Amino acid sequence: MRIFFTSDLHISHENILKFEPYRKKYLKCENINEHDKAIIGSWNSIVKDDDIVYVLGDLGFDRSSERQYVNQLKGIKILIRGNHDQEKDYYYYKLGFSAVMYEAVIKIGKTKVLLSHYPYRLSFWSKLKLLLRGKYHQKDQTKRPINRGMWLLHGHIHSGGSNRILSTISGERQINVGLDANKCKLISAQEISNIINKK
Repeated sequence: MRIFFTSDLHISHENILKFEPYRKKYLKCENINEHDKAIIGSWNSIVKDDDIVYVLGDLGFDRSSERQYVNQLKGIKILIRGNHDQEKDYYYYKLGFSAVMYEAVIKIGKTKVLLSHYPYRLSFWSKLKLLLRGKYHQKDQTKRPINRGMWLLHGHIHSGGSNRILSTISGERQINVGLDANKCKLISAQEISNIINKK
């Protein structure tokens, strides 16, 4: 059994290919149907039936497409809810998720890691710097966990609003496992462990 992480699949979200144009390159797709099928193909090419995959939010936009595609994904699937995952828990269980939650703490190797859709809240000084540069906005700040020193795996910020893929490291002791930060690939627990051990 292996463990993988991902976030921000945005199944059947027509505009995701406009917001994140690199998806066309990495998934080799031209439209949202090809996008969704490419995600399934990429996922199933590495995940076995007994592997665990944590989806850190924003599964999709169209409920009928979620039902069509999610049951095709291999592995034991666990959903950490994102801002677009608004259905009742039983809906996600019917899709094939084994667990649904807002946050979780797991161990990767000897390290405790927090799982959340959202990156850490900005510190006072980080907010001030952004305010002075005119780049601070309040979106989702209250939903973000407070940084108490634990490693965090998250999604939500995609490629940071730019037309480039961000580094996997999105800040101190936090790792963006979202598709748009990782060339549209799932990230393994071993890869996370390697990043943590380098710090």
